[in-house]
Amino acid sequence: MLIAGIVLIALGVVLIFVRRSAKSKLLEIKYVKTSKARELTELAKEVGASVGQTGAFNQLIELKGIVRSENPLTSEIAKKPCVKFVSTVTREYEETYYETDPETKKRVRKTRRVPEALTDRSEEISFFVEDDTGRIKVAPSGAEIDMLEVVDRYETEETEIAQASAKAQPAIAFDKIRDKFAQDSEESVSRQIIGYLYNESILPVDTQVYVIGEASDKSGELQIQNPGESGKPFIVSTKSEEDVVKSKEGQIIALLVFAIISAVAGIGLIVASIF
Repeated sequence: MLIAGIVLIALGVVLIFVRRSAKSKLLEIKYVKTSKARELTELAKEVGASVGQTGAFNQLIELKGIVRSENPLTSEIAKKPCVKFVSTVTREYEETYYETDPETKKRVRKTRRVPEALTDRSEEISFFVEDDTGRIKVAPSGAEIDMLEVVDRYETEETEIAQASAKAQPAIAFDKIRDKFAQDSEESVSRQIIGYLYNESILPVDTQVYVIGEASDKSGELQIQNPGESGKPFIVSTKSEEDVVKSKEGQIIALLVFAIISAVAGIGLIVASIF
């Protein structure tokens, strides 16, 4: 109990530091002024002209506009045009197995459901955010991206997508699954496929987004990217700024609650172990 108590107190301390970082990012979201694409472009040019070269402009900015891409991705399951997608296909089995009851020493027949990931794929590309004055490129690597769920379904029949996923990433060998879940050496297992779970989320083109990140022309082209300074926000969200703020405020409250619970529980375990 002593070790568990120390671990819980340490976890509470970690959560406090995570909360502090989240609070700092929230302040940036609240107080960074929304910019226009033309305004940022002209400002970057002015900075470049004043120092005699490009690559000197660097500023935390906020931009609101529409996602644009001349060559968008096509999502794997829904086949929708987007600039990022995350797709998963999970095959589910029902296993029937027998194990020996430790008290009666009799063989007991049981069933369980076993999920098996066939594929978990994500892909993203750079894109533009366009407002009524122009557009700015976004390099999304490292961003916290809030996407839209476009597929969430369960099917009992195997589809072409599931077949392709199984071929691309072969299933775990049956004997390995059996060994993984076996309770004793006498257990025998049989199983059958009962269905497939499909999930997909995307950042679609022609969608309104809220973006906060670092505008920089260091790459030779003005773009919004992951801030070089640690602790600064980089968010691309299909939610409004107001909804992003509410979500972050909720996370901060939850972190505080969990930190307090963890610390109190840890102290309780330490006290109990001593007395």
